Amino acid sequence: MSHRQFKRYLRQNPDLRKWLRTNGQWFESNPQVIRSMLENPSFLSAFNEALLRKKNRLTRRIKKLEAKRVTHPKRKTGNFRFRLPTLAELNQHLAQTSEIVEGINSIMKKDK
Repeated sequence: MSHRQFKRYLRQNPDLRKWLRTNGQWFESNPQVIRSMLENPSFLSAFNEALLRKKNRLTRRIKKLEAKRVTHPKRKTGNFRFRLPTLAELNQHLAQTSEIVEGINSIMKKDK
Protein backbone atom coordinates (compact mmCIF):
# COMPACT_ATOMS: atom_id res chain seq x y z
CA MET A 1 0.00 0.00 0.00
CA SER A 2 1.45 3.30 -1.04
CA HIS A 3 1.56 6.36 1.19
CA ARG A 4 -1.22 8.01 -0.84
CA GLN A 5 -3.44 4.91 -0.58
CA PHE A 6 -2.81 4.75 3.15
CA LYS A 7 -3.80 8.41 3.61
CA ARG A 8 -6.98 7.85 1.59
CA TYR A 9 -7.75 4.78 3.67
CA LEU A 10 -7.30 6.82 6.86
CA ARG A 11 -9.64 9.55 5.59
CA GLN A 12 -12.31 6.97 4.86
CA ASN A 13 -12.01 5.23 8.24
CA PRO A 14 -12.44 7.64 11.18
CA ASP A 15 -12.37 4.75 13.68
CA LEU A 16 -8.93 3.71 12.47
CA ARG A 17 -7.77 7.34 12.72
CA LYS A 18 -9.01 7.48 16.30
CA TRP A 19 -7.27 4.18 17.11
CA LEU A 20 -4.00 5.37 15.58
CA ARG A 21 -4.18 8.67 17.46
CA THR A 22 -4.76 6.87 20.76
CA ASN A 23 -2.00 4.34 20.17
CA GLY A 24 0.28 7.07 18.87
CA GLN A 25 0.04 8.78 22.24
CA TRP A 26 0.90 5.48 23.95
CA PHE A 27 3.87 4.92 21.62
CA GLU A 28 5.10 8.46 22.27
CA SER A 29 5.13 7.72 25.99
CA ASN A 30 6.85 4.33 25.38
CA PRO A 31 9.53 4.94 22.71
CA GLN A 32 11.39 1.74 23.63
CA VAL A 33 8.55 -0.28 22.05
CA ILE A 34 8.96 1.50 18.71
CA ARG A 35 12.71 0.99 18.90
CA SER A 36 12.28 -2.75 19.49
CA MET A 37 9.78 -2.98 16.61
CA LEU A 38 12.18 -1.19 14.24
CA GLU A 39 15.03 -3.48 15.28
CA ASN A 40 12.84 -6.56 14.68
CA PRO A 41 10.56 -5.95 11.64
CA SER A 42 9.43 -9.58 11.63
CA PHE A 43 7.46 -8.68 14.75
CA LEU A 44 4.96 -6.72 12.64
CA SER A 45 4.37 -9.60 10.26
CA ALA A 46 4.02 -12.02 13.19
CA PHE A 47 1.54 -9.65 14.84
CA ASN A 48 -0.46 -9.39 11.61
CA GLU A 49 -0.54 -13.20 11.26
CA ALA A 50 -1.70 -13.55 14.87
CA LEU A 51 -4.54 -11.09 14.22
CA LEU A 52 -5.60 -13.05 11.15
CA ARG A 53 -5.56 -16.33 13.10
CA LYS A 54 -7.69 -14.86 15.88
CA LYS A 55 -10.00 -12.88 13.59
CA ASN A 56 -13.15 -14.92 14.36
CA ARG A 57 -12.61 -14.77 18.11
CA LEU A 58 -11.90 -11.03 17.98
CA THR A 59 -15.02 -10.30 15.91
CA ARG A 60 -17.17 -12.25 18.39
CA ARG A 61 -15.67 -10.29 21.27
CA ILE A 62 -16.25 -7.01 19.44
CA LYS A 63 -19.90 -7.93 18.84
CA LYS A 64 -20.32 -8.67 22.55
CA LEU A 65 -18.75 -5.33 23.50
CA GLU A 66 -20.96 -3.46 21.04
CA ALA A 67 -24.05 -5.24 22.39
CA LYS A 68 -23.11 -4.17 25.92
CA ARG A 69 -22.79 -0.54 24.79
CA VAL A 70 -26.41 -0.48 23.60
CA THR A 71 -28.45 0.72 26.53
CA HIS A 72 -31.75 -0.98 27.06
CA PRO A 73 -34.38 0.67 29.25
CA LYS A 74 -34.59 -1.02 32.61
CA ARG A 75 -37.87 -2.52 33.59
CA LYS A 76 -39.58 -0.78 36.44
CA THR A 77 -40.33 -2.85 39.49
CA GLY A 78 -42.89 -2.17 42.17
CA ASN A 79 -46.18 -0.32 42.10
CA PHE A 80 -44.83 3.20 42.57
CA ARG A 81 -44.17 4.89 39.25
CA PHE A 82 -42.90 8.46 39.26
CA ARG A 83 -43.91 10.42 36.18
CA LEU A 84 -41.89 13.47 35.32
CA PRO A 85 -44.11 16.52 34.80
CA THR A 86 -44.11 18.29 31.47
CA LEU A 87 -42.73 21.80 31.07
CA ALA A 88 -46.26 23.18 30.73
CA GLU A 89 -47.24 21.57 34.05
CA LEU A 90 -44.12 22.91 35.73
CA ASN A 91 -44.81 26.38 34.35
CA GLN A 92 -48.39 26.22 35.65
CA HIS A 93 -47.21 25.14 39.12
CA LEU A 94 -44.63 27.93 39.14
CA ALA A 95 -47.32 30.48 38.26
CA GLN A 96 -49.56 29.18 41.06
CA THR A 97 -46.68 29.29 43.53
CA SER A 98 -45.76 32.84 42.58
CA GLU A 99 -49.42 33.91 43.02
CA ILE A 100 -49.43 32.38 46.50
CA VAL A 101 -46.17 34.13 47.40
CA GLU A 102 -47.51 37.46 46.11
CA GLY A 103 -50.67 36.95 48.20
CA ILE A 104 -48.61 36.25 51.32
CA ASN A 105 -46.43 39.29 50.65
CA SER A 106 -49.46 41.55 50.24
CA ILE A 107 -50.95 40.24 53.51
CA MET A 108 -47.64 40.82 55.28
CA LYS A 109 -47.47 44.42 53.95
CA LYS A 110 -51.03 45.15 55.17
CA ASP A 111 -50.21 43.90 58.67
CA LYS A 112 -47.29 46.32 58.99
